[in-house]
Amino acid sequence: METTCVCVLLVFYSSEFEFRRFDTKLELLNVFDSKDHDIDYFYESRLLSEAAEGVEDQHYHPVEPRMVRVSVSYHF
Repeated sequence: METTCVCVLLVFYSSEFEFRRFDTKLELLNVFDSKDHDIDYFYESRLLSEAAEGVEDQHYHPVEPRMVRVSVSYHF
């Protein structure tokens, strides 16, 4: 089996603002909306239609899509 290493550049932006007892935070995740894999795994798994011993294969978790998060905190 041949393994390869693929580098992925993910860009995030964060900005914070404080006013009196309030903290506001704005985050932009995955700025360029990358469709790459966040992480890849190689292990044996079995679907219902596959043989009982399973099949070794590559599985992956995709990068989360572009999203905006806003949070407000109040300190008392």
